[in-house]
Amino acid sequence: MNLKMKPKCVLFGALLLSASFAQAQNRNVIRVNSDVTTHIIMPENLKMVDISTDRIIGNQCADNMVRIKPANPDSIDSHSYWNKEFLGTITLIGERHIAQYDVLYDSKPMCANSIFNVQYDQTQAYNNPEVSMPESDMARFAWAIYGTKRKFNNIRTKSNGIKGSIFNVYSIGDYFFIDFGLENCTNIEYDIDEINVSLNDKKESKATNSQTIQLSPVFMLNDAPRFKKSYRQVMVLDKLTFPNEKVVNITISEKQISGRTITLNLEYDDILHADGFDISKAEKNAKVKYVPYRINDKSGKTKVESTTVTVQDESILKKNAELEKSVTSLNKRIKTLLKENSNLLTELESSNSKVSKMQNEISELNVSLDRLQTAYDGANNTINKMLGKSRQ
Repeated sequence: MNLKMKPKCVLFGALLLSASFAQAQNRNVIRVNSDVTTHIIMPENLKMVDISTDRIIGNQCADNMVRIKPANPDSIDSHSYWNKEFLGTITLIGERHIAQYDVLYDSKPMCANSIFNVQYDQTQAYNNPEVSMPESDMARFAWAIYGTKRKFNNIRTKSNGIKGSIFNVYSIGDYFFIDFGLENCTNIEYDIDEINVSLNDKKESKATNSQTIQLSPVFMLNDAPRFKKSYRQVMVLDKLTFPNEKVVNITISEKQISGRTITLNLEYDDILHADGFDISKAEKNAKVKYVPYRINDKSGKTKVESTTVTVQDESILKKNAELEKSVTSLNKRIKTLLKENSNLLTELESSNSKVSKMQNEISELNVSLDRLQTAYDGANNTINKMLGKSRQ
């Protein structure tokens, strides 16, 4: 007896059991196929992904994305997966939510999920102890701080035509929010190479015990790679305390070889003066409001979402509205031109057809003319012969 073979009734029963098992658990389903890589996108950053069986393989390919695929069957049980066969469960743990899905095999690659978006209504609230503040809250605080008035006026520096300033420093939860900006006084665009943050000694000596500690920002609000005249950034650092002999250096460097580099120094007293932050008051003062914007879904249809913007963004919104009107007008003009072009093509095809018909008639007339010319030449020859005989 071949151990690799299974009775059809057993396989059919296992198939029904696996299909009904997923439905009994009342969990959402992700369909996979061996020829398709399924990308699962979480609406927030992922902190852990658990796959219940080794029949599913995958890895985390981005902060909020994981990709999975059915594992190849082993040599002992080398049959391919059956349609709607239960392969296992996948658990996604985010910053503040958790989601769990059953993974079923679909024999048709076109029916498998190539991109699966996790919706908040498919998740459960979860207070992850490893995350003191989600990135979405960091962005919310950063935008609110971006719209507040400047409180720091004593931290300024200037180098190679670039002015740097610290606007605000806030302490929120376990993080420092540092609001700073740059002003380009030259006509040369500034290409940002990197923003380096370090903890250095105030007075660097030649002794070997001087130490530089690199600090990694947890979140950066502005990811613009270059600016022409002004640049604004809200950077989030883990809350830290350090001796009075140390200073926090924020160094912004340019990409070019002869790049312009500027450094902002935050001393311990400046950190001690970091204020708390009332986001409800800040949002009220900054007149934060919801602004609609258009996006295209998977089917290509346009739907309207909303986002929050501050007063500083209103000029940009006006420009965007003007650009949108211009684009709409251009689209209408393009449609009109396309219609006129279609009409011209139709007329051109009709004219070409008439020209072709006239050319055929001309060719037929040429043939008739050639025949008449031949007959005429023959008649002339006959007449010349007859005249020659009569003269003799």
